[in-house]
Amino acid sequence: MSFKYLDSYIENIYYKYYEKGFSVPQTSELTHVSRATLYSRFKKMNLKMRDDSEKSIKCDYDRNYFVDINTNDKAYWLGFIYADGYITSKRKHGNKRLGISISEQDIHHLEKFRTAIAGTMNISVYDVVTGYKPGSKYARIIVPGIGLSEDLIRHGVLEHKSNILKRPCINNIFCSHFIRGFFDGNGSIWKNNRKNGHIPQYEVGFTSTDDMLEYILDCLIDSGVITRRYKLTKRKQGQIVSSFKFGGNNNVKRFTEYIYSCSNNGNRLDRKYQKYLEFLSVINSRPY
Repeated sequence: MSFKYLDSYIENIYYKYYEKGFSVPQTSELTHVSRATLYSRFKKMNLKMRDDSEKSIKCDYDRNYFVDINTNDKAYWLGFIYADGYITSKRKHGNKRLGISISEQDIHHLEKFRTAIAGTMNISVYDVVTGYKPGSKYARIIVPGIGLSEDLIRHGVLEHKSNILKRPCINNIFCSHFIRGFFDGNGSIWKNNRKNGHIPQYEVGFTSTDDMLEYILDCLIDSGVITRRYKLTKRKQGQIVSSFKFGGNNNVKRFTEYIYSCSNNGNRLDRKYQKYLEFLSVINSRPY
């Protein structure tokens, strides 16, 4: 990359993120440009730098939202954060914060979360430059503050949680809402390619740690959604996370009714809910 192009790119980052209130570490995380590069290029290009008192975004939100998981909505968002959220600490001060990053096409879902916690923070869109899915666009919300993060940690949302995630300790009356949230992040519903008469057949699947998947299976069996345990499989030998799936339109119908029957307030990922409506349309059109 030429210096002329790099300076243009850095200047765009400056006005898109840093000047709007994001700190250099936050800007680095959003753009995948190192902090050292941002600091040095900002300084070399004579761009105005904020002093220490202005470095962080100031925002309001309900800091007690996750103290207790005692409503359907809180259980849903806890499940979604289990799947797509993360806790990070600033290296220097150890201050924790919550982040949620999802595909740009689902940005409206982050707006729902911001509304749920009465938040005023920005939702940003960034391009993936390296690593997973380079060239794709993602949306991210950052919620600073140790209180909310510590509550989530107490409920099982640990740092670097992907390979160590444990089942949540919540009241069983909230299981379907928690699973709907987790499904929106780490679950799938799809139409398979096998023929079975004139009606397409659908399947449902989850990916996570063994303990989380066993928890979901426990809930589904206890609720009568499925009648047996499904085998946990790994895509690669030595991989920590596993997956399970089950098919049969009757099973899928019971599952989707289980997670969506009490979601009238809209706490669900719209894109996956549309797949559910498509599934209903297919099975309701079958001849009798």
